[in-house]
Amino acid sequence: MKSKLKGNQRRLQYTQYKFIEPAHWTSWAFFTLLHAGDVHYTTQALKYECVYEANPLLPNRPSTERLVAHKVVTLIPVYHPAFNRHVVTDRELRQASMFMALVIMHNRRIIDKVERNVIRCPKIGTL
Repeated sequence: MKSKLKGNQRRLQYTQYKFIEPAHWTSWAFFTLLHAGDVHYTTQALKYECVYEANPLLPNRPSTERLVAHKVVTLIPVYHPAFNRHVVTDRELRQASMFMALVIMHNRRIIDKVERNVIRCPKIGTL
């Protein structure tokens, strides 16, 4: 009788699943806000004629609609559970958010640099 119990315990050890806690809604909200901030600052930077988009998947001077469409198409697999069978955790969203924060800081730095040298890099549509 004892040997049967020991065998069942070993079998149970391999059939137990580890629960992975999904990301909290605040992490998703922060992640989404960072992507909206990226679109905003990219649009602000592209108002100057010497600034170009660095993303190789986009044209040099994409419109705001194109930036939003690009974000939607590339992020649907992350947000929609039908496309993403992987449980996204807070840690993974934190890493992606850190990357987006660096992108936004870079965009803001470019805007500040261009605004200090408006004579060398005028706004598009100004004389």
